[in-house]
This record gives sequence, structure tokens and C-alpha cells, in this order.
Amino acid sequence: MDGIRDRRTAVWGLEGIGKTEIALKVAHQLSEEIHRAGKPVWSVFWVSASTEESWNEDYRALARYLHMNMEFDTLSNIDLRKRVNKKLGMRPTEWLFVVDDARDWLEPEDLPHGRNGSILVTTGDHRVAQKMRYDRELGRLTEDEAVKLLKQAFPSDSQGKILIGIDEGPAKELVSVRLQLHPLAIKLASEYIARQGTPIQEYIQTWDRISGGKSTDNWPITHIVTEVFAISLDRVTSGDPDVFAVLSKIAFLD
Repeated sequence: MDGIRDRRTAVWGLEGIGKTEIALKVAHQLSEEIHRAGKPVWSVFWVSASTEESWNEDYRALARYLHMNMEFDTLSNIDLRKRVNKKLGMRPTEWLFVVDDARDWLEPEDLPHGRNGSILVTTGDHRVAQKMRYDRELGRLTEDEAVKLLKQAFPSDSQGKILIGIDEGPAKELVSVRLQLHPLAIKLASEYIARQGTPIQEYIQTWDRISGGKSTDNWPITHIVTEVFAISLDRVTSGDPDVFAVLSKIAFLD
């Protein structure tokens, strides 16, 4: 039982930095290594811990997958999780248990234990990561990485060459100053720019007009993403007022 503590790892960082993508890559890579080693069975179990509701729902789905006694439907969430964890811990073959988007209520005792198992937790909360045996922060993108990410949504030829001209100066200004090197905001802005064919400099001007020229230094990612959405809404407002009016009524009714 003690050995399993060394197999608990957490990756943490900003929202949109790519934590879930890394977990998926780890799962695929381990599966390939197990297959090459000629081992007969390898299992990946994935649960979402973004809310306690999703956590409990995924555990009940695991109980069904593991063919546990159907009386588990009458168990409390805590007792159900304990039974699922015990069954996972007893599995004779290797497995990976991924906990995605863990929040501060998650404790190591909530996770399965077993000599054949490994635990990978993704979280935006360093306090959660520190509870695991090992933790690694995914840092913010560099400016060059951010510009590269910005370009990914742009149309390209079969050799991967971007088909539209991009001024590196405005591109770096956008990702560094306005979007603060946040991957999620960069992805959303990139998709808008590519879809609308908007020059990057024009996008920056629209940003400054809508934000009133306020600095985004130290803004949380939610504020920056909201600003990106505001640009899309601004286009709808100016391009088709009737559509905006309908959307406003739908939002009010909702």
C-alpha cells in the first residue's frame, strides 16, 4: 500500500493551459508502452472532479462498468466510492486512474489504492496538487509559443504554410499584452480572427474600443475570456441588430 503513494502525480496550472490534453497523452502513451510490453490487459478510468455531483455520477458509472452488485444504487455516495476504490485496488492488472479538474475538497483518501494502479490528477489549484506525492506546474506560454498557438486556427496549405500574411508585431502584442499568454483566450481569439478574416491589428483596435483601453495586467482568465466574447457580441450587434435583439430576448427568458 505504501508504494502507491509514489504513483500519485498531479499536474496543475492555469485554465486552458492544456492539463486535460496532457492527461490524455499520458493515457495513450502508457497504453502503447503496455501493449509493446506484451501485457494482456490495461485499463484507464477517468472521472471528473469539477463538481461533487460529477464526481459522484462518474463513480456510479464506474460501479456499473465494474459489474458491481446493483444494490449499490441504495448506497450513499461515500460508501459507493469506498467500494469502487476497493475493487479497483484489488485489480490484478495495471490501471491508470485519472481525476480531471480536481477542486479543493479532494483528498488523497478519496482515491483508490492498489499496487497495480497509478493516479494522475489535473487541477488548477496548487493546494490540491501538493496533497499528491508529486506535482508539476504547467507554466504560462512563452511569447513565441503563444504566437504559434494563435496561428494554429489560420488556414494553411498541405505543407502547413499559413495562407494569409501575419504581422509578427501585432501578433506578439495581442498574445502578450491583451491576452496575457493565456492559452484558452488565445485559442478563442484565434478562431474568431481566422473565421472572420479580421486583421490582427483591427482585432486589437476593437479590443481597445470595447475595453476602454484598460490594461489587462493581472486580470483573471475569466475577465480576459469575457473580453474575447465581447468582441464576438460586438460584431453581432453591429452586423445584424435584429439577431442581437432576438438573442437578448432569449437570454432574458432563459
